[in-house]
Amino acid sequence: MNDTKLLINLEEKGLTALNQKKYQEAAKFFERITQISPDYEHGMAFYDLACALEELGEIKRAQKAYERALFYVPDDHIRIGGYASFMYLHGDPHKAFEAYLGLLKIYNNHNDNDGISNCHQALYSLGKKMGWSSDKVLQAMTLS
Repeated sequence: MNDTKLLINLEEKGLTALNQKKYQEAAKFFERITQISPDYEHGMAFYDLACALEELGEIKRAQKAYERALFYVPDDHIRIGGYASFMYLHGDPHKAFEAYLGLLKIYNNHNDNDGISNCHQALYSLGKKMGWSSDKVLQAMTLS
C-alpha cells in the first residue's frame, strides 16, 4: 500500500473511532498519520489528534497537537475555534482570549453574525475571568 492510500485508510479509521468515541484508538491512528506525514491534509491529523487527546484528558499533549495543527493553517476557523475553546476550558485565559480575537477577525471578514456573537460572548466571559472591565474587552475587540 502506498503512503497516500495508507494515510487515507488511517484517517478513515481514525475518524470512525473518533465518531464512535473510541478516543484512545482514534489517537493512535492520528498519531501514526502525524509520524508518517505531518503535513498530510495540511496538518489536519494534528487537530483530530488534539480532539481525541482532549477527550482522554491528556491536556498538555492535546494543547501541543492543537498548536501544531494551527502551524499548518493558522487562519482556519475550525482549528482556531477548537483551540480557543480548548484554552477556554483547560488553559490560560489570556491565550484563549487571543485565540478568540483571531477567530473574531475571521468571522468579521466573512460577515458570520452567529460566529461574531459567539466570539463576543466568549471574549466577555474571558475578560471577566481576567478581571477586565467590559470597556477593556470592547477596546481589545475594536483594536484587533
